[in-house]
Amino acid sequence: MAQVEKEHWWYKALHDLTLQQIKKYYHNDKSARIIDAGCGTGGFLEFIKSDGYENIYGLDLSRDAVQFCKEKGFFVIQDDILNITKHFESEKADIIVSNDTLCYFEKNEKKIVLKSLASLLKPKGILIMNLPALDAFKGTHDIAVGIKKRFTKKEILDDMNNSGLKLVTTIYWPFLLSPIIFFTRFFQRITMASQKEPINNPPSDVYLPNLVLNNIFYALIRLENKSSHKPWGSSLMIVLQRTNSGF
Repeated sequence: MAQVEKEHWWYKALHDLTLQQIKKYYHNDKSARIIDAGCGTGGFLEFIKSDGYENIYGLDLSRDAVQFCKEKGFFVIQDDILNITKHFESEKADIIVSNDTLCYFEKNEKKIVLKSLASLLKPKGILIMNLPALDAFKGTHDIAVGIKKRFTKKEILDDMNNSGLKLVTTIYWPFLLSPIIFFTRFFQRITMASQKEPINNPPSDVYLPNLVLNNIFYALIRLENKSSHKPWGSSLMIVLQRTNSGF
């Protein structure tokens, strides 16, 4: 991840889209306190730091990922997101980013995660989450990285009940590349279903393509991200806002 996320079209597009939402709600306020819950090896922290944000913090379960972040000079804590309130309760955040984390929790845990993250936000603070979307895009990657759930907009509304959050934005993406992703994953599912024995530890299909193809894919996603109105995609970005009541 540390090697790929600076160059891979999907990571770059995810970082662009996340920052786009931060600026939409906090304009150019570079003093905003931001927590990246599930920060991995720190790619997004590096990205927003390069844009001028300094009041940034992280948390991740992986000891190796946290070590990468610390070597880059970031304040990052190693722990499960379920325990995040133990570490950041003393000062509320303006923005929490938690990309591609909710898909690893069981149904009862998801509600705990959302309520915990909401409790760390200032009133009207925002929570930005990217999620794997729609079962039509399920494939070997889901098994390889342990994704337990792909989401729809309706399911997010169900999960956030009584969390102290309200839904303000939903964006499916990538749209223009979705036919390629769909047919790739469709044939993966057919292949897996035809096997007499289940495939153990299948490889992920997410890898860095050649430079030309990678740049084309990134250009397409940058073009489509100028619009938030897309009918489907293999990922779903949501923006939730803390309500004034509940804490």
